[in-house]
Amino acid sequence: MKKINILFFLVCMLSTTVIFAALPQKTSQKNIATTDAKSDLEKLTGVKTVVFKGPSEKALYMARESRDQKNYILAIKRYNYIIKNFSKTKEATQALLDKSAMYKKMGFEIPSKYNLGKAFQFSALQKATGTLKK
Repeated sequence: MKKINILFFLVCMLSTTVIFAALPQKTSQKNIATTDAKSDLEKLTGVKTVVFKGPSEKALYMARESRDQKNYILAIKRYNYIIKNFSKTKEATQALLDKSAMYKKMGFEIPSKYNLGKAFQFSALQKATGTLKK
């Protein structure tokens, strides 16, 4: 009985090895989707494909998506992440402006004014020192 089990195991292993060896190997990824196919896909699904130039743009997009979905806590966390990690980019100023508008919409006037003031400070400092990264 033990020899039959071992023999059956060996036959199974050998057959799977032969089967998988016969499959073609992927050497490179082919990009099949063309711009026409992408636009057709966008029309059918209703979801647009967004291309980001950098991580700060992606983070700002995600923060705005959270804000649009009325997930304000997550949006504020994402805006704070942008302000902390990408402070020398234009997205940091936009994050402060968006955060200010969101606070105003929620009815919090003091944080709204504070963030608006910081946005003006950020933009003035970036223009004065020339550290604005695009």
